[in-house]
Amino acid sequence: MVGHADILFESQPPAPGFVGRFIDGQQDIETGLPRSPIPGIPFLFVPKLAGESACHGMLPRFDDHPRFLGLRAEDMPQIFAADQGVRIPGPGGVRAVPRCVNPDPAAAALEPSLEGEILRVARVVTARAGEDDDIEAFELIGVEEGAVLGVIDRPIPALAYFVEKRMCCGDSLHMTERVRLREDQDTDRMAFAKIIGDFGRGRVVAFTRKKNPPGPDPPDEDQTSDQPQGEEYAEADGHLLESAQDRLLARIVPNPITTSGNDMPDHVRGGSPGREIRRTFREARGSPEEARGAWRDQVDEERDGGEEMSRGAEGVGARTRIAGAWSVVSFVALFFVGCSEPNFDPAALAAAHAKAAAPEREWRTYLGDLASRQWSPLHQIDRDNVSRLEVAWTYRSGKPEIPGLQLQFNPLVVDGVLYGSSPNLDLFALDAATGEEIWRFDPGIDSWAASPSRGVAYWKSGDDERIFFGARSVLFAIDAQSGRRIPGFGDDGRLDLTQGLGRDVSADMMGVTVTTPATIFEDMILIGGRVNEMEGAAPGFVRAFDARSGDRRWVFRTIPQPGEFGYETWPEEAWKSVGGANSWAGITVDPERGLAFVPTGSATPDFYGAGRVGDNLFANSLIALDARTGERRWHRQLVRHDLWDRDLPSPPNLIEVVRDGVLVPGVAQTTKTGDTFVFHRETGESLFPLREEPVVGSAVAGEEAAASQPVPVLPAPFVRQTISADLVSDRTPEVEAAMRARLAKLRSGSLYMPPSVEGTVMVPGVDGGAEWGGAAWDADSGTLYVNANQIASILQVVETAGEVDLMGNVYLGLCAGCHGLDMKGDGLTVPSLIGIEERLGFFEFHRVMRNGRGRMPPVAGFLPQWQSLAMAWMFYGVDEEDAPSNWAQREGPRTFANAGYKNLTDAEGLPGSKPPWGTLTAIDLNTGLHRWQIPLGDYPAILESGRSGLGAENYGGPVVTAGGLLFIAATPDSRIRAFDKLTGALLWEDLLPAPAHATPAVYEADGRQFVVVAAGGGKLGQPSGDAYVAYALPE
Repeated sequence: MVGHADILFESQPPAPGFVGRFIDGQQDIETGLPRSPIPGIPFLFVPKLAGESACHGMLPRFDDHPRFLGLRAEDMPQIFAADQGVRIPGPGGVRAVPRCVNPDPAAAALEPSLEGEILRVARVVTARAGEDDDIEAFELIGVEEGAVLGVIDRPIPALAYFVEKRMCCGDSLHMTERVRLREDQDTDRMAFAKIIGDFGRGRVVAFTRKKNPPGPDPPDEDQTSDQPQGEEYAEADGHLLESAQDRLLARIVPNPITTSGNDMPDHVRGGSPGREIRRTFREARGSPEEARGAWRDQVDEERDGGEEMSRGAEGVGARTRIAGAWSVVSFVALFFVGCSEPNFDPAALAAAHAKAAAPEREWRTYLGDLASRQWSPLHQIDRDNVSRLEVAWTYRSGKPEIPGLQLQFNPLVVDGVLYGSSPNLDLFALDAATGEEIWRFDPGIDSWAASPSRGVAYWKSGDDERIFFGARSVLFAIDAQSGRRIPGFGDDGRLDLTQGLGRDVSADMMGVTVTTPATIFEDMILIGGRVNEMEGAAPGFVRAFDARSGDRRWVFRTIPQPGEFGYETWPEEAWKSVGGANSWAGITVDPERGLAFVPTGSATPDFYGAGRVGDNLFANSLIALDARTGERRWHRQLVRHDLWDRDLPSPPNLIEVVRDGVLVPGVAQTTKTGDTFVFHRETGESLFPLREEPVVGSAVAGEEAAASQPVPVLPAPFVRQTISADLVSDRTPEVEAAMRARLAKLRSGSLYMPPSVEGTVMVPGVDGGAEWGGAAWDADSGTLYVNANQIASILQVVETAGEVDLMGNVYLGLCAGCHGLDMKGDGLTVPSLIGIEERLGFFEFHRVMRNGRGRMPPVAGFLPQWQSLAMAWMFYGVDEEDAPSNWAQREGPRTFANAGYKNLTDAEGLPGSKPPWGTLTAIDLNTGLHRWQIPLGDYPAILESGRSGLGAENYGGPVVTAGGLLFIAATPDSRIRAFDKLTGALLWEDLLPAPAHATPAVYEADGRQFVVVAAGGGKLGQPSGDAYVAYALPE
């Protein structure tokens, strides 16, 4: 097996167990060893040691799938695999190493030693973690479990790094203790590492990582380091550390006194801030003490001379940090690392509490309250003075570490403290009046695996105050005062939401991801989650957990099991394999009635449902549950057997409408189709007439579409629901002619028309209609306000079965849904895959496949090996005829896959339908009639052309206030706006640092009303940002 590691031989030749290092496809000038033929990728080849599980195919023959391994036998003639072992070139010549060698400690490469703070690493050990999973680690002999290895305040030349989540499921290791690292107040390079468990015959060591701190960029003229942003380095030695997602990571940091500048890949060698230090260190060769002294002195000099950079609130006395002072964390699992201790400022917390307003004048719940009304009773800012709004403070939450990360966060404000998250998923607490940071919590999410977070939940019982924060598949319980984890909750303050689903659902297949926050009811946490939209996804169970202990209180299965209501709407065995029907949009609660209203999404896979024949309850449904027991009270399925990805996209609003002079409790659900369903809150009866819309047009082979779908007669749709030649874009005569011609080649004309091989135009598109930002409810006027997208998508499926090319099949089922048949993506949020082998090294490609990136879910973790190999061959192989014969063709059932998420656009990438392309609508829910509708936002390209007022895609919702205002950002033109809620007239707008694809929060602190929004960009091809901007009237 190929590992991602390198070992620098010392003066003695390697003993069995050590094989060598290969870097950059050249010869190593110190050891004479050949290097890897793949630039920048270090390799470690290690045979297993003897033992019951030590000889199970650790080292495959190089002529078995050589390109997948990144090597070709002809490229490395010195190295070959044979039944008797491996020939290894080394300083002492070529030696043969058998596949299983004697594990006698005397044969170890290095004897254990503790010379001051110099640790030496012994031999390599291996154990089985499951089928096809051989896990390797470096053993430290003679060190007891739980022992503190050392204080990292100077280089440790032989510290073993190791991480692999999947190993925890085998018999050889159970990680029951999470490793914590803490940062000493007197030095920026102090941390503790622990042995965290037995692994076969040896010990496994948690490793450390140092990463750049969040904060604003220093001025260009002060940037003296050429260190790439977002890369992770060890400060002392400059080595680029592999991320925690790698299948195998066991890296040895070489002894500095024998380290050459060639020990690092080019992209590390040229850009490390420790480059000059290493040069000086090499020149200071001689005694180890002299060399170590020179290293320490220059490290201290560079650290102390670093430019100061502020992180946090601008202009409000935010604390400063040294540019080189990187926080240290310890990796202990695949996506999650040991969480660092927060930097807690008790004085700042007390100051924030002193400025707090009454609870009803804060923003204590996601979207404002449990009813999801997105409404504030504050009126200090009103129609007359809103034009005087100015920026009160700006907080930079931490520069996104990779492109495409977003801020979709709707912050909470409780007792004068604002809680938010960075695009890298660091949770923080600020003084809501000033933006000064109080504490910060790092959940240990690798940026490559980060997904947007839209908020947190707050719970209080006596003096016990908690923030429940979802990051990837883990729900954290955080002390609201200090930012520390609550050890009595779940597993040391966290719950793994991939557990308890009745299937083997691992985090690396994106079993469940928390995007929208949980909802708190009494002492329970109600939560759903996001799952992937492909075949094999996790089921979308809705669960309640105890807010104190984390114990599960109840579960509602949205894919019913035998004997449960709705089971007959699925194939008999569907509950064992079909996924989705999940509640990713958020849950609304009526505490007075004890009801939880749960909107759900579609069953998987999207766009082709031959494997899930039937109506598929409780997918695409609004479900009323007893919030205390999880029992179903009523449900309404809004889309039967969904073929269009028509998830219910937002939490429903609790409303009251007048019927026959009586105020009736209702619940309103806006949809991606642009409809508004209104039901009686207690019975589920529709408060407006419904009709059946026929499903028009034939489906592809094997599909059994529903005959019709329910739609409300009133309220009228708030978007167009079809397209014709008269409704294509007419912004220029040339665009209009081109769009008419294109439309004529596609199927169109109905709200519900199944996907087709030739392509079906769906209006509105896959992103609505309404989206996750939600609607705002104004009880005073009986008006629901909803922003929407008015663009069209093309639904096209392609046959993927029979005796056809295997690599193409895997791509169609795995990638084409987003990147398209032509692999070009959409040019905005989905990148092109053409030439990816030139942009990403093989292992970086595999890392993205395995862990996901931005909106892309992890995929490689749940693929069969033949599919992973096929994808690797497709992008990194050379000649198709050289592929192993059993890859080229494969029999299979006839099936269809999504050919790509594509909008109907013109040659310039702008929507191909007639404007407006984004709207804001006020709906009177007493009558079902629209009060007003206006275009919302503009695309930057339209503004650059000198036009405006055409509307644009928008993500993030509105907030309405008692001051007669509606605040909304959401648009790609980076504006936040205030409208007159009665007329829709624009009263105020301001330019943000980046587009704010998030819902604002409105609150009072220190006697002032604030409107705050997270401006994170990252969508529609725009750069990512990290700002929280708060507005208020001048003091």
